[in-house]
Amino acid sequence: MEDFIEQIVACNPPKNAGLTKAMWILLCVVSLGVWGLHPLVGLLTTAVCIIATVLVFRQMDYEWEYDLIEGELDVDKIICKSSRKRQGSFDFKRVEVVAPVDSQEALRLEHGDYKTYSFVSNTEDAKVYVAYPMLENAVVRMYFEPNEALLNALEKVAPRKVIRG
Repeated sequence: MEDFIEQIVACNPPKNAGLTKAMWILLCVVSLGVWGLHPLVGLLTTAVCIIATVLVFRQMDYEWEYDLIEGELDVDKIICKSSRKRQGSFDFKRVEVVAPVDSQEALRLEHGDYKTYSFVSNTEDAKVYVAYPMLENAVVRMYFEPNEALLNALEKVAPRKVIRG
């Protein structure tokens, strides 16, 4: 069994990203109008708007990194290919099931009351799986897009729990 499997999933921005970006740009343009009324307030308002706009744009440029290390799947969000934020460390040694979203096995657990995590790319042709692993001694629902190598490794960790689609 391999000790380490890594997968990067590039993400599309959310569906409302265009509207959000347009709104922030419009806010920056409107803040320029404040300069005519009061230059100091206008300068501060414009600076704050530009900084906030840059931060919002950066948050929309991200990818997921899945790292499987000895049965634990660590998920990180990589923002602008520079900063990393840990989303969770999921225990797949005690997973309930890993299955395609539209499979019978996934639908069987769909109506349970689980905390839900989504680590998907927002692309239309994505092969999304749902898993019910342990996180901090509780079963959670997790949507993700494992490739063949990651699915093979998960099958070795939990042989009868991984359903292929």
